[in-house]
Amino acid sequence: YMLAKVKTLRNLASSIQMTHNLLRNMSTQQKQSRFLITGANGQIGTELGNKLSEKYGKQNVLCTDIIEPKFDVQFEKLNVLDRNHFRQIGINFKPTCIIHLAAILSAKGEQDIDFAIKLNNESFKIALDLSVELNSQIFVPSTIGVFGPTSPKVMTPNETVLIPVSYTHLRAHETPEHLVCRLLLEKKKTTTELTVVTSIKLGNYSREL
Repeated sequence: YMLAKVKTLRNLASSIQMTHNLLRNMSTQQKQSRFLITGANGQIGTELGNKLSEKYGKQNVLCTDIIEPKFDVQFEKLNVLDRNHFRQIGINFKPTCIIHLAAILSAKGEQDIDFAIKLNNESFKIALDLSVELNSQIFVPSTIGVFGPTSPKVMTPNETVLIPVSYTHLRAHETPEHLVCRLLLEKKKTTTELTVVTSIKLGNYSREL
């Protein structure tokens, strides 16, 4: 248990450092970098909000979340599904980079699949639309959860097979309908269930039936 916990903490630290390095490279050509962070109360957001505030000044980093953070940063409460409020915050703050971290992870997401898919996908679309309107950069981290048992486990390439085992991790080229049907087929193996679901168009996944 302790080894697993240490490994998890190391992976988190590595992710935070990689994110910080990427954002540093993204901002090198900006005269004045300003960062709008959603989901700032999460594991990455708490560390990143502090780091960016130290480097660029608190006035240039706006942390948002549905719960006010305990650390000392510039903060505004935001429900990322509220498009109008999200947009107004962006217009007022004028970020050069939106860091969209707000999401429901798989463990909690499996408890309320519909809301997890709604929050994770709709909030991303809202953030993307805002970045286009403001002509700002946008950074959205992914998760190891997008990989499934068929993905290469050694020296995994950046572009590879992504067949996750969770309802909450949608692939870019897969619609929610594709994902739900495929996972239902994997979890329920009776002939009757297969016959009912295979009448729905599954694209390339028809071969798995």
